[in-house]
Amino acid sequence: MSDVAVAVRSKRSPRSRFFAFAASAILVLALIAFARTFYLRTFFEVTDLTARLGQQRLPWHVVVHAISMTVWLLLFCTQAWMVALGNVSVHRRLGVLGVAAAAAVVLTALFTTLGFVPRVLEAGGGSGAMPGIVVRDLLSLVVFAAFVGLAVHWRTRPAIHKRLMLLASVVILGQAYFRQPAASLVQLIPDPLGLGLFLMGSLCFVIALIGHDYLSDRRIHGVTTWAGATVIALELSVKALVNSGAAESMANWLSRPT
Repeated sequence: MSDVAVAVRSKRSPRSRFFAFAASAILVLALIAFARTFYLRTFFEVTDLTARLGQQRLPWHVVVHAISMTVWLLLFCTQAWMVALGNVSVHRRLGVLGVAAAAAVVLTALFTTLGFVPRVLEAGGGSGAMPGIVVRDLLSLVVFAAFVGLAVHWRTRPAIHKRLMLLASVVILGQAYFRQPAASLVQLIPDPLGLGLFLMGSLCFVIALIGHDYLSDRRIHGVTTWAGATVIALELSVKALVNSGAAESMANWLSRPT
């Protein structure tokens, strides 16, 4: 291998490794967050919504959604590492599966979110945090689908593609921030402005991407700017909707008899 080739490879490796490590962090956070309530559920005494309804097993649509999410995150992490290791051809072959997994995530998440409200009411729960959860999940699905769609469209432009894929995965990680023990880890992050777990968790990944861009190129990539701003705007808009009562109105509309 020539000295030029070695130099080019060493220059590109750190960039590839950042996205691989970021994808790994997202995967690990999700696995830790849902270990008690899904992956290792049989080994823990769980007091979630399913338990309050007196059901022994999770509803089938929740299981299908959890599997879809797991497949997506595994593929996302695998593809990121394939690029980091120089196996771009494998990355591309897995792309078709990635698109199918993303579609499955959207469909199953939509079905699960719409079914969440009546299940809460059946369990005798009040509104509480339900409106915010419902609105955030629905809006995050829109952003996730848009980011993945744009990433596929710009799949021949790696700098754009990998940033959109990373932030798409960040967007749908919201529920992990409220699950133990992942929630305890997120709560270690200083939150003097009272931004909340959703916003603080997403903000950490966006800031990390901004730092990566600046350290690598001494500038912030355009996609990092507008896509990162979209992620933050999503969280802020949910807080505004909850405070205005619009989210509760939406939750009530979803719970009305058909």
